[in-house]
Amino acid sequence: MTRLRNELDQERLLARTDPLTSIANIRSFRAELERSIERLSRYGRHFTLISIDLDNFKPINHDYGHAEGGQSAQRCGGYPQVWPS
Repeated sequence: MTRLRNELDQERLLARTDPLTSIANIRSFRAELERSIERLSRYGRHFTLISIDLDNFKPINHDYGHAEGGQSAQRCGGYPQVWPS
């Protein structure tokens, strides 16, 4: 039973994250955004959403290899923060 539970937990994690970078995917982002909007609405709070779309990783992958491209994506994915207002 423990093995099955661990495998299920692993599958849930894979469904929410990019396998190369371990950064949350769009499904995870949307779920968290919905939870945040509900929570902020409940308390009458406002928020700002900033979205950054990183493109053109192909030259990084080509020139430096996919490992470096993945590390670059991980570094960029580590920047988003939530700041209290």
